[in-house]
Amino acid sequence: MKAAEFGCGAAHELAITCAKTGWELIDFTTLAQSESLCQTVLGVIRNGGFPKRMRISSEEAQWWQKYYLDNYSIAADFSELQVPTPADYPTRLIVMHEAIADKCNPIATVYKKRCAGKGFGWWQYNEDLDSVVTFHARSDTYAIRVRDTQEAEFGNVNGENLSSQQICDRIIVTTTLPERLIDGDTYLLKTGKHLDQKVITLCAGSRTASGGVPGVYFGSRYRRVGVSGWLPLNACDSLRFRLAMLT
Repeated sequence: MKAAEFGCGAAHELAITCAKTGWELIDFTTLAQSESLCQTVLGVIRNGGFPKRMRISSEEAQWWQKYYLDNYSIAADFSELQVPTPADYPTRLIVMHEAIADKCNPIATVYKKRCAGKGFGWWQYNEDLDSVVTFHARSDTYAIRVRDTQEAEFGNVNGENLSSQQICDRIIVTTTLPERLIDGDTYLLKTGKHLDQKVITLCAGSRTASGGVPGVYFGSRYRRVGVSGWLPLNACDSLRFRLAMLT
């Protein structure tokens, strides 16, 4: 059981984990005052150490620089950007620029325009996404990787469909809404196809002010991309997640 189940917070759980793994914390004061910082350090310990990253390849840097210039008029230099190391299976690199990394509206505008240019529609559950989706787990300029699949595949563990709340409780890192929108737009640009034609990607890395979770999918019936809202406890076979690989 987790320490939280005994009424203890992440600080208590971190202290127990450190004792078990042999980590020695000289000053626990700052950590004890920040739940999110404790969870970050817990993630580092559980993942076997600090993240290992590498410099982006020149080809990838040039592609993403052109993408941001052509679509957002952002003159970016990604030549020194540190990116997650490749996995032993196919992945897609997603590069986020600080100007839009924690915003949904500008990305949705670009994505919607690309859909329209290819004869596809668009629907979102609120006209102003930034007014309702107010929290994103990451910002600034950074890169993640996701598994290179058309359909989001993560969410059923040992026959149990996980909810966004369970994802959070287990400290599983998944994509934010801006990341999923960028991923969908660039996937359409590169392949002419849409992500998630059979399932919905829940973006548990983003939340509304009331704790709601946004999701993105392609509805084949109406031939449109949809951005929907879900409750943290919603769970079923068609609601899935994309793991955000940070290392």
